[in-house]
Amino acid sequence: MEIITLDTNAVIDYFKGVSDVVKKIDGLREKGVRFAVSVIVELELLSLPNLDSLDELQILDWLTQIYVLPVDSAIARQAAEIRREMKIKTPDAIVAATAVFLGGKFISRDKKLQKIKGLKLI
Repeated sequence: MEIITLDTNAVIDYFKGVSDVVKKIDGLREKGVRFAVSVIVELELLSLPNLDSLDELQILDWLTQIYVLPVDSAIARQAAEIRREMKIKTPDAIVAATAVFLGGKFISRDKKLQKIKGLKLI
């Protein structure tokens, strides 16, 4: 079973109905791909400004359909290494480290993450 990690911006674009993101994610889901996010993505989604109760319920329901990974010691250490090397913010490093931990396939609009060793933006 293939698992692809999603960045916060990919999830937001999916919920906004951005056609290329919806096609990519739905197409992969039809092929049996499973999706995962870091708990950091969950935090970022649920703290979006102007989030109403319906949006929150949709996000919470969607999160039950994917894997949500906590930050454990292995991910924290990988994130620290990424943060040192790439000079990126801690939340971005944690999300990227989660993707590396799960095999490296990652959907994101954040092009600066392309240079992270072990990460493959798709």
